[in-house]
Amino acid sequence: MPTPTHSQSSIPEQLLSLAGDFTRFTDSLSALTVSVADSNAALHRQIEEAQQLADAASTLSNRMAGLRLYRSTRYIAAMARIRQLGQLALDAVDHLYALDQVLDHARNKTPRPDGEPPLSELAALSSASGRLRLARDLTALGGLDAARAAEAAAQELHRQQHGPVPAAVQLSERQQDLLHAVGEGTVTYFQAGPAAVARYAGEPVSLNNLRALEARGFLVREPSQRVPVAQRCYLTATGRAALAATFVPSRPAPEMAPRVSPRPAMSRATGR
Repeated sequence: MPTPTHSQSSIPEQLLSLAGDFTRFTDSLSALTVSVADSNAALHRQIEEAQQLADAASTLSNRMAGLRLYRSTRYIAAMARIRQLGQLALDAVDHLYALDQVLDHARNKTPRPDGEPPLSELAALSSASGRLRLARDLTALGGLDAARAAEAAAQELHRQQHGPVPAAVQLSERQQDLLHAVGEGTVTYFQAGPAAVARYAGEPVSLNNLRALEARGFLVREPSQRVPVAQRCYLTATGRAALAATFVPSRPAPEMAPRVSPRPAMSRATGR
Protein backbone atom coordinates (compact mmCIF):
# COMPACT_ATOMS: atom_id res chain seq x y z
CA MET A 1 0.00 0.00 0.00
CA PRO A 2 1.41 3.44 -0.88
CA THR A 3 2.93 5.34 2.02
CA PRO A 4 0.68 8.19 3.21
CA THR A 5 2.15 11.57 2.30
CA HIS A 6 1.98 14.19 5.01
CA SER A 7 1.23 17.80 4.16
CA GLN A 8 3.99 19.04 6.49
CA SER A 9 6.70 17.22 4.55
CA SER A 10 8.36 18.99 1.63
CA ILE A 11 7.63 18.27 -2.02
CA PRO A 12 11.01 16.52 -2.47
CA GLU A 13 10.31 14.31 0.57
CA GLN A 14 6.88 13.40 -0.79
CA LEU A 15 8.45 12.52 -4.14
CA LEU A 16 10.96 10.27 -2.37
CA SER A 17 8.06 8.57 -0.59
CA LEU A 18 6.41 7.99 -3.97
CA ALA A 19 9.70 6.52 -5.25
CA GLY A 20 9.67 3.95 -2.47
CA ASP A 21 6.08 3.04 -3.21
CA PHE A 22 6.85 2.43 -6.90
CA THR A 23 9.76 0.18 -5.93
CA ARG A 24 7.57 -1.83 -3.54
CA PHE A 25 4.85 -2.17 -6.16
CA THR A 26 7.21 -3.38 -8.88
CA ASP A 27 8.82 -5.87 -6.50
CA SER A 28 5.43 -7.26 -5.55
CA LEU A 29 4.47 -7.61 -9.22
CA SER A 30 7.69 -9.54 -9.83
CA ALA A 31 6.68 -12.01 -7.13
CA LEU A 32 3.03 -12.29 -8.20
CA THR A 33 1.77 -15.60 -9.53
CA VAL A 34 -1.68 -16.07 -11.03
CA SER A 35 -3.82 -19.10 -11.67
CA VAL A 36 -6.96 -20.02 -13.54
CA ALA A 37 -8.00 -22.20 -10.61
CA ASP A 38 -8.45 -19.56 -7.88
CA SER A 39 -9.85 -16.06 -7.46
CA ASN A 40 -6.40 -14.37 -7.40
CA ALA A 41 -6.95 -12.16 -4.36
CA ALA A 42 -3.32 -11.00 -4.53
CA LEU A 43 -3.92 -9.75 -8.07
CA HIS A 44 -6.91 -7.74 -6.90
CA ARG A 45 -4.76 -6.10 -4.21
CA GLN A 46 -2.20 -5.19 -6.88
CA ILE A 47 -4.89 -3.53 -8.95
CA GLU A 48 -5.92 -1.44 -5.95
CA GLU A 49 -2.33 -0.49 -5.19
CA ALA A 50 -1.66 0.51 -8.79
CA GLN A 51 -4.71 2.78 -8.67
CA GLN A 52 -3.46 4.30 -5.40
CA LEU A 53 -0.05 4.92 -6.98
CA ALA A 54 -1.71 6.69 -9.89
CA ASP A 55 -3.74 8.85 -7.51
CA ALA A 56 -0.66 9.71 -5.41
CA ALA A 57 1.35 10.72 -8.48
CA SER A 58 -1.51 12.86 -9.77
CA THR A 59 -1.89 14.57 -6.39
CA LEU A 60 1.83 15.32 -6.22
CA SER A 61 2.04 16.70 -9.76
CA ASN A 62 -0.90 18.98 -8.92
CA ARG A 63 0.86 20.16 -5.76
CA MET A 64 3.98 20.91 -7.77
CA ALA A 65 1.91 22.82 -10.31
CA GLY A 66 0.25 24.79 -7.51
CA LEU A 67 3.50 26.25 -6.16
CA ARG A 68 4.13 29.88 -7.03
CA LEU A 69 7.34 29.34 -8.94
CA TYR A 70 8.91 30.33 -12.20
CA ARG A 71 8.43 27.28 -14.40
CA SER A 72 11.98 26.50 -15.40
CA THR A 73 12.59 23.80 -18.00
CA ARG A 74 13.97 21.48 -15.32
CA TYR A 75 11.02 21.96 -12.98
CA ILE A 76 8.53 21.45 -15.82
CA ALA A 77 10.34 18.23 -16.77
CA ALA A 78 10.20 16.92 -13.18
CA MET A 79 6.51 17.78 -12.88
CA ALA A 80 5.74 16.18 -16.24
CA ARG A 81 7.61 13.01 -15.28
CA ILE A 82 5.51 12.57 -12.14
CA ARG A 83 2.36 13.09 -14.17
CA GLN A 84 3.62 10.45 -16.63
CA LEU A 85 4.29 8.03 -13.78
CA GLY A 86 0.67 8.43 -12.73
CA GLN A 87 -0.46 7.60 -16.26
CA LEU A 88 1.86 4.59 -16.41
CA ALA A 89 0.35 3.32 -13.16
CA LEU A 90 -3.12 3.69 -14.72
CA ASP A 91 -1.93 1.74 -17.75
CA ALA A 92 -0.71 -0.96 -15.37
CA VAL A 93 -4.20 -1.02 -13.81
CA ASP A 94 -5.69 -1.61 -17.28
CA HIS A 95 -3.33 -4.51 -17.99
CA LEU A 96 -3.91 -6.11 -14.60
CA TYR A 97 -7.67 -5.76 -14.93
CA ALA A 98 -7.58 -7.30 -18.43
CA LEU A 99 -5.43 -10.10 -17.03
CA ASP A 100 -8.03 -10.76 -14.33
CA GLN A 101 -10.79 -10.84 -16.93
CA VAL A 102 -8.93 -13.35 -19.09
CA LEU A 103 -8.46 -15.67 -16.12
CA ASP A 104 -12.05 -15.20 -14.99
CA HIS A 105 -13.50 -16.13 -18.38
CA ALA A 106 -11.21 -19.17 -18.64
CA ARG A 107 -12.16 -20.27 -15.12
CA ASN A 108 -15.91 -19.93 -15.67
CA LYS A 109 -15.87 -21.10 -19.30
CA THR A 110 -17.74 -17.99 -20.36
CA PRO A 111 -17.33 -16.24 -23.74
CA ARG A 112 -14.94 -13.34 -23.85
CA PRO A 113 -16.31 -9.76 -24.21
CA ASP A 114 -15.69 -9.88 -27.98
CA GLY A 115 -17.94 -12.94 -28.25
CA GLU A 116 -15.06 -15.32 -28.86
CA PRO A 117 -15.02 -18.59 -26.88
CA PRO A 118 -12.98 -18.64 -23.66
CA LEU A 119 -9.30 -19.37 -23.94
CA SER A 120 -7.91 -22.69 -22.84
CA GLU A 121 -6.16 -22.70 -19.48
CA LEU A 122 -2.75 -22.77 -21.15
CA ALA A 123 -3.61 -19.91 -23.53
CA ALA A 124 -5.14 -17.89 -20.66
CA LEU A 125 -2.00 -18.26 -18.55
CA SER A 126 0.18 -17.27 -21.50
CA SER A 127 -1.91 -14.14 -22.09
CA ALA A 128 -1.89 -13.37 -18.35
CA SER A 129 1.90 -13.67 -18.17
CA GLY A 130 2.28 -11.19 -21.02
CA ARG A 131 -0.06 -8.69 -19.34
CA LEU A 132 1.74 -9.09 -16.03
CA ARG A 133 5.09 -8.48 -17.67
CA LEU A 134 3.78 -5.33 -19.36
CA ALA A 135 2.40 -3.98 -16.07
CA ARG A 136 5.73 -4.61 -14.37
CA ASP A 137 7.70 -2.98 -17.18
CA LEU A 138 5.48 0.10 -17.11
CA THR A 139 6.31 0.82 -13.46
CA ALA A 140 9.84 -0.62 -13.24
CA LEU A 141 11.61 2.76 -13.43
CA GLY A 142 9.13 4.59 -11.22
CA GLY A 143 11.38 4.53 -8.15
CA LEU A 144 14.39 5.85 -10.00
CA ASP A 145 12.43 8.51 -11.89
CA ALA A 146 10.57 9.80 -8.83
CA ALA A 147 13.82 10.02 -6.84
CA ARG A 148 15.48 12.03 -9.61
CA ALA A 149 12.43 14.27 -9.88
CA ALA A 150 12.77 14.87 -6.12
CA GLU A 151 16.36 16.03 -6.59
CA ALA A 152 15.44 18.31 -9.50
CA ALA A 153 12.51 19.79 -7.57
CA ALA A 154 14.64 20.35 -4.45
CA GLN A 155 17.32 22.18 -6.41
CA GLU A 156 14.80 24.34 -8.24
CA LEU A 157 12.97 25.22 -5.02
CA HIS A 158 16.31 26.17 -3.49
CA ARG A 159 17.36 28.24 -6.52
CA GLN A 160 14.15 30.23 -6.33
CA GLN A 161 14.43 30.53 -2.53
CA HIS A 162 11.07 28.82 -2.01
CA GLY A 163 10.75 27.38 1.50
CA PRO A 164 13.28 26.97 4.27
CA VAL A 165 16.83 25.84 3.60
CA PRO A 166 17.34 22.35 5.13
CA ALA A 167 19.72 21.96 8.03
CA ALA A 168 23.04 20.27 7.33
CA VAL A 169 23.21 16.48 7.72
CA GLN A 170 26.58 15.05 8.68
CA LEU A 171 27.32 12.20 6.27
CA SER A 172 30.49 10.87 4.72
CA GLU A 173 30.66 10.95 0.94
CA ARG A 174 30.09 7.19 0.76
CA GLN A 175 27.15 7.36 3.17
CA GLN A 176 25.59 10.12 1.10
CA ASP A 177 25.99 8.09 -2.10
CA LEU A 178 24.45 5.09 -0.35
CA LEU A 179 21.49 7.16 0.87
CA HIS A 180 20.90 8.30 -2.72
CA ALA A 181 20.96 4.68 -3.90
CA VAL A 182 18.47 3.64 -1.23
CA GLY A 183 16.19 6.50 -2.31
CA GLU A 184 16.31 5.17 -5.87
CA GLY A 185 15.35 1.69 -4.66
CA THR A 186 18.52 -0.07 -5.78
CA VAL A 187 20.04 -1.35 -2.51
CA THR A 188 19.40 -4.93 -1.40
CA TYR A 189 20.63 -6.75 1.70
CA PHE A 190 21.26 -10.50 1.55
CA GLN A 191 21.49 -12.75 4.60
CA ALA A 192 22.49 -16.37 4.05
CA GLY A 193 23.37 -18.04 7.34
CA PRO A 194 26.04 -16.08 9.21
CA ALA A 195 27.15 -14.28 6.05
CA ALA A 196 25.60 -10.97 4.98
CA VAL A 197 26.19 -8.76 1.98
CA ALA A 198 24.56 -5.65 0.57
CA ARG A 199 24.51 -4.72 -3.08
CA TYR A 200 23.79 -1.61 -5.10
CA ALA A 201 23.10 -2.26 -8.79
CA GLY A 202 25.00 -5.53 -8.45
CA GLU A 203 28.05 -3.99 -6.76
CA PRO A 204 29.01 -4.65 -3.10
CA VAL A 205 28.06 -2.02 -0.52
CA SER A 206 29.83 -1.35 2.78
CA LEU A 207 27.82 -3.02 5.53
CA ASN A 208 29.34 -0.59 8.05
CA ASN A 209 27.91 2.38 6.17
CA LEU A 210 24.57 0.64 5.70
CA ARG A 211 24.29 -0.18 9.40
CA ALA A 212 25.40 3.33 10.37
CA LEU A 213 22.54 4.82 8.33
CA GLU A 214 20.15 2.27 9.79
CA ALA A 215 21.28 3.10 13.33
CA ARG A 216 20.53 6.78 12.70
CA GLY A 217 16.99 5.88 11.63
CA PHE A 218 17.52 6.81 7.98
CA LEU A 219 16.55 3.48 6.47
CA VAL A 220 14.78 0.22 7.15
CA ARG A 221 15.06 -3.21 5.61
CA GLU A 222 11.92 -4.98 4.42
CA PRO A 223 11.63 -8.58 3.16
CA SER A 224 12.13 -8.66 -0.58
CA GLN A 225 9.19 -10.11 -2.45
CA ARG A 226 11.48 -10.99 -5.33
CA VAL A 227 14.28 -12.92 -3.57
CA PRO A 228 13.44 -15.00 -0.44
CA VAL A 229 16.79 -14.45 1.33
CA ALA A 230 16.98 -10.74 0.49
CA GLN A 231 15.75 -7.52 2.05
CA ARG A 232 15.14 -4.29 0.14
CA CYS A 233 16.33 -1.09 1.82
CA TYR A 234 13.89 1.82 2.03
CA LEU A 235 14.12 5.36 3.40
CA THR A 236 12.24 6.26 6.55
CA ALA A 237 10.62 9.69 6.93
CA THR A 238 13.82 10.80 8.69
CA GLY A 239 15.89 9.35 5.85
CA ARG A 240 13.80 11.14 3.23
CA ALA A 241 14.36 14.45 5.02
CA ALA A 242 18.09 13.72 5.26
CA LEU A 243 18.36 12.81 1.59
CA ALA A 244 16.35 15.86 0.52
CA ALA A 245 18.81 17.99 2.52
CA THR A 246 21.74 16.59 0.50
CA PHE A 247 20.20 17.78 -2.76
CA VAL A 248 20.96 21.44 -2.00
CA PRO A 249 23.59 23.46 -0.14
CA SER A 250 22.66 23.13 3.51
CA ARG A 251 22.11 25.92 5.98
CA PRO A 252 25.47 26.68 7.59
CA ALA A 253 25.84 26.25 11.32
CA PRO A 254 25.34 29.55 13.18
CA GLU A 255 28.56 31.43 13.59
CA MET A 256 29.87 31.87 17.09
CA ALA A 257 30.60 35.42 18.17
CA PRO A 258 34.37 35.91 18.32
CA ARG A 259 35.70 35.67 21.79
CA VAL A 260 37.31 38.94 22.79
CA SER A 261 40.33 38.62 25.01
CA PRO A 262 40.65 41.22 27.76
CA ARG A 263 42.93 44.01 26.70
CA PRO A 264 46.14 44.03 28.71
CA ALA A 265 46.62 47.07 30.90
CA MET A 266 48.98 49.60 29.44
CA SER A 267 51.95 50.32 31.68
CA ARG A 268 52.80 53.97 31.90
CA ALA A 269 56.38 54.67 31.01
CA THR A 270 58.28 56.56 33.66
CA GLY A 271 61.01 59.00 32.86
CA ARG A 272 64.14 59.69 34.75
